[in-house]
Amino acid sequence: TNSTSVSKGTQNAVSQQSKADVAVSDANSLKSDSKLAAVASVADSSQPQNGWWKDEDYYWYYFENGEPVKDKLKTIGNYTYHFLYDGKMDTNNTFGYESGLGYNYYRVDDQGHLVKGWYQNYWGDWYYYDKKTGQAFTGLQTIDNQKYYFNTYNYGKMSTNEEVEYQHKYYRTDENGHLVKGWYKKYYSWYYYDNNGVRVSGYRPINGKGYYFYFDYDGQMIDDDKAHIFDGVFYYINGSGIVLKRQAITKDEWVRVGNDWYYVKNSHGGEFLSDETATLGGRTYHFDRDGKMSKNCSVIDYYQNMLYYYGSDGALVLKKMDADNDGWVKSGNNWYYVKDKDLVKSEFFGVDGHTYHFDFNGRMSTNYVTIYRNVFYYFGANGALSMKRNASRNGWIKAGNDWYYVKNRTLVKGEFFGVGGHTYHFDSSGKMSANYATTYKNAFYYFRSDGALSMKQTITKDGWIKASNNWYYVKNKSLVRDQLINVGRYTYYMYANGKMAVNTTIRYYDSATHKYVSYRVDSKGHVIK
Repeated sequence: TNSTSVSKGTQNAVSQQSKADVAVSDANSLKSDSKLAAVASVADSSQPQNGWWKDEDYYWYYFENGEPVKDKLKTIGNYTYHFLYDGKMDTNNTFGYESGLGYNYYRVDDQGHLVKGWYQNYWGDWYYYDKKTGQAFTGLQTIDNQKYYFNTYNYGKMSTNEEVEYQHKYYRTDENGHLVKGWYKKYYSWYYYDNNGVRVSGYRPINGKGYYFYFDYDGQMIDDDKAHIFDGVFYYINGSGIVLKRQAITKDEWVRVGNDWYYVKNSHGGEFLSDETATLGGRTYHFDRDGKMSKNCSVIDYYQNMLYYYGSDGALVLKKMDADNDGWVKSGNNWYYVKDKDLVKSEFFGVDGHTYHFDFNGRMSTNYVTIYRNVFYYFGANGALSMKRNASRNGWIKAGNDWYYVKNRTLVKGEFFGVGGHTYHFDSSGKMSANYATTYKNAFYYFRSDGALSMKQTITKDGWIKASNNWYYVKNKSLVRDQLINVGRYTYYMYANGKMAVNTTIRYYDSATHKYVSYRVDSKGHVIK
């Protein structure tokens, strides 16, 4: 236990003044010690009635009423000493006395003086002893406005570079023994310690900047860019650890996160569908192992050798037996082509001597035009390429029954465009609009059957507008499209092109319930439910 007593140095949290209090007596102090004032000569073997005495082996004792002080702490003059069970004065030693809560530890230096304040041993470990009692600090302690943790084992050694548990809370110390506060990275994981140095867990705001994070039971910040359920609550946490979505699970329902969907169930303390297929609202969906609804992708059932393809809305589009073989697959009114266990998408593709185009969902394009490398392509009603034409000059091109306009080797799309003194509208595919209504900058526009603009009306309020024997409804200066509306005592259905439905039966998809419903519409446009 021989040690060297030195000051703790000029580390950030402990002042130079406090560390100068390390309890080490100057070697010259022995000359003025009270021991010399009352000591018997080594040659004189007689023991005093009271005072210091040194035996022939150079051990010191202290007598009171003719008896040596034994097994206790004793203050003599300006110093406190420790005497062993046989009366010898203790030196260079750490010792303890049992208390009701364990042991209280003390240390004496090479002069036998009880150490008080900071002390560093031979191996560089730091301890702190109470300046009044000399008792070693243990547990969480504040010294000169800086918090430290001293181990309750190992005689009160100051903790450095480790995590410690104290009174059911977790703390971390740095290389100087100071409690870590704020963010801390260990290997590839992040942790956060609050202003008291306590490691946080659970759902927490950090730094008051509006961001929330989730820390697991061990304090590790979750940053896996996935969905989770904790204590009946759905969380989505991005790759930076920020909680993007938090929603209590009270019923079975869809949960949206950005462009992705999950389906949660109010069972077993809250869960979401994952790595499975489920029929919901009459439609079939697939959820990957992280719970995300699959879309625009193929899923292979290798056990049954079946291919399933889920579209942009996540619903099952098609299934194909014998997934190992390439070939055509029809689903609903659409054709798809499977190659290498996936759909051909977003490309020209040759099959049996014909060229086809497939969109980003894998659907074969019909009545479709595009310009690629200065060439105008038209794919007819059967999907096969039926027309190629040089597109290097500006002008009209007719393909099938539709008109297109090429300018600067590009199709005019999604805009009003003037040609030959008339104004036309071209949709997002480049097709000239005919018998078409729209609103733009507080005005209603109608383009007749030859595509030319024939009506323009300023919008001043919500209401009906009639154009070419069809009725349209304007609300908030925009056409109402593809929805049911209530006007007065009646309900009407407006098609996607804005026209009011009459004398028909409509099949309407309710996005709130994910179900289709059918309604009858009379000659006046009234919906009969």
